Amino acid sequence: MMLDADYFKKINDTFGHSAGDDVLRDLADNCRKIFRKTDVVGRYGGEEFAVMLPGAEEKMAKIIAERIRSSIEASTVKHDDEDINYTVSIGIACATGKDVKIEELLDRADRALYTAKAEGRNRAVFDAAA
Repeated sequence: MMLDADYFKKINDTFGHSAGDDVLRDLADNCRKIFRKTDVVGRYGGEEFAVMLPGAEEKMAKIIAERIRSSIEASTVKHDDEDINYTVSIGIACATGKDVKIEELLDRADRALYTAKAEGRNRAVFDAAA
């Protein structure tokens, strides 16, 4: 799974980089609340996070993605005297066999992430390509 904070540059430009840092901390806090203990979350770059969901098949991955998407959509970041609301776009890909390379899986999830952004953001898209 790849997650990306929607319009993150606009948040930084409007509220400042410390507000952007608060948004990233909030995103990480939401991840800690939603993801399972076996899941691995890491910042991939900028406002993008990579998530590994060991043992999760398509249905479970979609459920987890929707939980994190809706949790973030409902959260409010307090910065100075401002309320900042934000959303995330999510790309999901599942391994289809034992010999899938992690790079291929991340590429597929990244393609699905860009599809989610192209379709209007604040959504999770599954890449079914094998």
